[in-house]
Amino acid sequence: MGSIFAKKHAPKAKYAAENPKTGGSKPAAKQPQFSWERNRPDPADFKFEGLAGVTVHKDAGSIDGDFFSMLDCRDSCMMLLDHLDSCHVDRCQNCNIYIGPTSSSVFLRDSENCNFVVACGQFRTRNLRNCRVRLYCKTKPIIESSENIDLGCFDTSYQGLEEQMRRAGLDPHSNLWSEIFDFTPGENHYKFLPPSPAGEPLMPQIAATAGEAPLLVPPTYGGAQAPEGPRLLVVAPAVVAKEVVQALAQQSVPTVRSFRIAKPSGAVKAMLTGCNTSGALVGFETIGMATRDTLQAFPEVHISADAQRGTEELRNFFPSL
Repeated sequence: MGSIFAKKHAPKAKYAAENPKTGGSKPAAKQPQFSWERNRPDPADFKFEGLAGVTVHKDAGSIDGDFFSMLDCRDSCMMLLDHLDSCHVDRCQNCNIYIGPTSSSVFLRDSENCNFVVACGQFRTRNLRNCRVRLYCKTKPIIESSENIDLGCFDTSYQGLEEQMRRAGLDPHSNLWSEIFDFTPGENHYKFLPPSPAGEPLMPQIAATAGEAPLLVPPTYGGAQAPEGPRLLVVAPAVVAKEVVQALAQQSVPTVRSFRIAKPSGAVKAMLTGCNTSGALVGFETIGMATRDTLQAFPEVHISADAQRGTEELRNFFPSL
């Protein structure tokens, strides 16, 4: 008796069996495509490498929250006009570099004689030499093994920047650019710059390429030597803070720092007069009594009455800065 397992069955022709109705052949079955195989980005689109003597940029939407790197470039202008997750710059020389709003970290390493304009959540340098940086940073920046670094406040604005900062989770009014932590013992590793003069950004190529737009990030002195004069606290509802920034800048009212408070405390609310405190607030430390004349068109904004009140109110509003 033969085994039932010994019976051989003719294999079915899976893809080329004749169709009895048409007499033709069945089409080959469509192979499945996995999600990671579809629309896979080309890694070459997310780096500038080995460039020399050129001007290049990435438009809005071309990076779209991904990682980007710049490697071994010299004598070039490179602009990332989009929001990113993170960015590394390594071994670049004599370059102008703009890094658009970056939700996580920007790391500048082993580069020299470069100009940087950067907006990021975290900022760090290592072995950076003879560079100038105009910076927005959500957290306190870190420098390490770096020398002769000129640091100043972020100084550009262009079409789309506000939306890019929103997508990167960066509030333009809370900029800790001058709260530096230096890992390396010693002095003369960096110095602070005052705000760029109006109309004279470090990299005018940015707005020329992406389109000009009204000022967004307050131009602040931070730790730089600021003009003499009474220090006042200005507090505005967040919904009008952008207009307040532009009014102060247009009248050249010096601003030392600014910060956004999502939920003001009872003590902060109690000291404010004429200010709607039901939502988020943005505070500014300004210099000079001209502040009051400049902002008289904003009745919902609180302004210190005089220098003595200003000193006390600033201490209460900026307790940890």
